[in-house]
Amino acid sequence: MRAVLGSVVLALFVLAGSLAGAREDDGERPQLVREEAPAADYKIRPFLSLVGGGTYEMLQPRPGDDRQDRAVTLALSRVGLLGELPRGFSIESEFELNAGPHGTSVWEGQAAIQVRNQLVRFQHRGLRADVGRITDDASLDFFSAHVLDQLLTDSFTRPVLLASGFNRGQGALARYEVLPGLLPGLTVNMANPTSTTASLVLGGTYAPFSRFYFAPHQQVGRDASKFPADEYYIIVVTPSLLYRSERLEAQAAMQLFRADTNTSSTKDQPIDGYNLRAGLSASLLGGHLRPFVSFSFVQNEVIDPNDGTRLSRELFNGMTLSGGLDANVHRASGVGVQYGQIKEQQGFGPIATQHYVNLGATLWLSSCAALGARFAVFLKCDDTGKGCKDPEGARAVFTTLRVHL
Repeated sequence: MRAVLGSVVLALFVLAGSLAGAREDDGERPQLVREEAPAADYKIRPFLSLVGGGTYEMLQPRPGDDRQDRAVTLALSRVGLLGELPRGFSIESEFELNAGPHGTSVWEGQAAIQVRNQLVRFQHRGLRADVGRITDDASLDFFSAHVLDQLLTDSFTRPVLLASGFNRGQGALARYEVLPGLLPGLTVNMANPTSTTASLVLGGTYAPFSRFYFAPHQQVGRDASKFPADEYYIIVVTPSLLYRSERLEAQAAMQLFRADTNTSSTKDQPIDGYNLRAGLSASLLGGHLRPFVSFSFVQNEVIDPNDGTRLSRELFNGMTLSGGLDANVHRASGVGVQYGQIKEQQGFGPIATQHYVNLGATLWLSSCAALGARFAVFLKCDDTGKGCKDPEGARAVFTTLRVHL
């Protein structure tokens, strides 16, 4: 008991001495201060686009085509992140959830997911370099801001963009501002043809497919790995020139292609081709009027249908032309009209012509929400020298509400 009491008394004396010392040295004893973590020198900004609405599609089929008209409720969204990093670096990651033009690919709330831009960017003193899954900004045609109710994914706006050489895919891009607004650049894509949308430009039959692109693409979903056929390979090299100012935008590019149909052998002949592109857009009357026009011409070799390792003597020629006018009545609200044409011919065969007309209107309810309405027309025919043979087409009315954050 005495030992316990002695220990307690000793502990009290020690505690009292410690408190007294603390009071005496309060102004001199260094204090333990919790250091705040340094502020992060990067910024992450999420972005989101949501579209909902409906469309009514009226078909003009060819004889023997029994497809019916249909009304469809629509939904799609895009979500992603933009990140600013130290020393001029930044990142972009974007995905799209799209159930398709007629609401397919949905089960228990899940929709088909498309990978869009996934890139690292470096910018310094007029230099810009992108690597990853990139978009060549010189490959995107000018288009009406009032036909964006489906974010250019519907069958009345998307075909012209792809046929003209829109290039989003695995690659690298470098661009440098040599003079204010003048930006020459170079883009390189090297991978499977399904890795870039630019490969869709290569035309001509590739037995048994109507186009070379579908050969590697047809394997997706059939193989256990879900990957496209791996023996196909493409290189796309694109020198380009952009000009950007407040009143005028212009662009020109040459896409050079080489497609290897079988990397497992050196005996097959590659498909070579090129695509020349140009576009012009102007801002008039303080931005209330914006006319625009785009043009492209592609030529490439074609594989012999009787021998998949050799080239035929035929060439594929394709041309796209698009243009239109936006009239903004109040800020970004207004109306716009856009016309697009695709012409394709293999050898001396028939000329296949497609026409696309879109008339749209947009009413912005706030800085991030807009109502959209659009009337669209599609017409296709094959000209064999005796006029349009068996034309087919479609018309559609779109009404949407979209939000951008």
